[in-house]
Amino acid sequence: MPSLEHEALVDIVRTHPDLVPELLQALGVAVPTYRTISVSEASLDQLTPTEFRADLVVELRDGPDEPPRLSVILEVQLGVDGDKRFSWPAYLTLARARRRCDTCVLVMAPDPAVAAWASEPIRVGPGNDELRVLVLGPREVPTIVDPAEAVARPALAVLSALAHGNEPGGVPVICAALEALATFDSKLSQIYLHLIYKTLDAPMRRALETQKMLTDRLPADWRSPDLDRLLARLREEDGHSEAWAAARMLLKLLDHNGLALTAEQRDTIATCRDFAQFDVWLERAFTAKTAADVLG
Repeated sequence: MPSLEHEALVDIVRTHPDLVPELLQALGVAVPTYRTISVSEASLDQLTPTEFRADLVVELRDGPDEPPRLSVILEVQLGVDGDKRFSWPAYLTLARARRRCDTCVLVMAPDPAVAAWASEPIRVGPGNDELRVLVLGPREVPTIVDPAEAVARPALAVLSALAHGNEPGGVPVICAALEALATFDSKLSQIYLHLIYKTLDAPMRRALETQKMLTDRLPADWRSPDLDRLLARLREEDGHSEAWAAARMLLKLLDHNGLALTAEQRDTIATCRDFAQFDVWLERAFTAKTAADVLG
């Protein structure tokens, strides 16, 4: 089953397909002129025994009824998978035959090691030793530090935070992305905030917590006076600012989603120091119907 991170990255492009030309240009690709951009059917097979389904297909056209000028097959790749070196060439040739236009495979790889692996040439056979896909690793994602630009280009600001948040000078990148979260609906802002928080290493979490930048910019409708009082007590009693920040995010998310917690359940969250456990709870919280579904 695809992870929340995988699905969220696909969804960013699905809801903001105008990202694709920007990302291609960041890779040095000459993008043809176009007037419309749309998300297309991701099934690429044509009467073949094996179904080939990419994460997303985006098409650039001169008009809604015009044939595509460029078909971009998007794949989010979070780990090394040897099977993709066989399926990516199939995606390329099947889509090109189906769309009858220039076609490329664009791989989003947040991990630098995975990006390096995906960038290696694919040997198809004699005379075809250099087939390559386009790979968008962290280095290729534009850095956005201006809050106004982040609000104008929110999807790119989120990708920028995921790619560059832990780098020297990453604080303004994260803060710009937090400003951009206000442009998404409440559910998406929750998911993207969780993804950003999850990618941050301990020093960056501490830096943001010291400046009250991460947890104080949660969506406004997460606020609850009773919950804020509980969290204030937790912070006073606890010197572990990272644990406090993780607990605050989880408790506010549960409160926002209307999941009632018993005193024992709140205490379980407040006393937890296992960040891997917080990640599990947070991912469950987006789809859970009860607090028990989250805490197990």
